[in-house]
Amino acid sequence: VIVHVAGKSTATNATGNYSVTNVSIGSFFIVAIMGNYQTYLANVTINLSNTTVHDIYLDPATGKVEGRVTRTDTNGALDGATVSAAGQTTTTNSSGLYSLEVIPGTHVAVATKSGFDSDADIATVIAGKTAGLNFTLTPKTGTLFGIVYDNVTNATIANATVYIANSLVTTTSQGN
Repeated sequence: VIVHVAGKSTATNATGNYSVTNVSIGSFFIVAIMGNYQTYLANVTINLSNTTVHDIYLDPATGKVEGRVTRTDTNGALDGATVSAAGQTTTTNSSGLYSLEVIPGTHVAVATKSGFDSDADIATVIAGKTAGLNFTLTPKTGTLFGIVYDNVTNATIANATVYIANSLVTTTSQGN
């Protein structure tokens, strides 16, 4: 980490300590710069009578993972899907859009929603940049089987039309 104050600069040692000597007395901006971290800027007052202690806490620089989650059967937006990467989680909006702010690096991103198979991909995030990553979730499907009966005679009904999940099905001669 490079620390700048009152026109002087120094680097931190292996344990993160720094010291700037022969600094003029008064108020100054202190700036700390380190790759993959946000630049630190604060005001510091240097006193004559003692050593001024000013600890610096650097926040990791971040980038974004953004994209859209759609469904495979209709290609439509998937509202309420959960997208996670690098310990961060968000939910898609009604347009299927999401945005996650994460630390730089290569991360596995996962999209999930109840009733759908999940989807995963790799996102390479660079500080200050946006990585685009879209997901497509497939609805989980099952099979429904039954027989249509006449409720009075208990006989099977052939050629009955059954409507389920936006599909029309006609029964066989055995009522299946």
